[in-house]
Amino acid sequence: MTTVTPEGRKLLRVEARNSQTPIERKPDWIKTRLKMGPQYRELTSLVKSEGLHTVCQEAGCPNIYECWEDREATFL
Repeated sequence: MTTVTPEGRKLLRVEARNSQTPIERKPDWIKTRLKMGPQYRELTSLVKSEGLHTVCQEAGCPNIYECWEDREATFL
């Protein structure tokens, strides 16, 4: 087991332990499809055309499609 990163930094204990754990593929049922319907596209163009910034975009929220499809957004 390597305790040093390629950049030369020593791994923390938790990093060393996690590096020994194999990453397994997620089951198909856990994946969902994005809902990029007309409401989402309309809100995207509105936010962009008005030069607005949302918390959703800045944080890279994975639920942005669900909220924006319901026309909900949080602004800075």
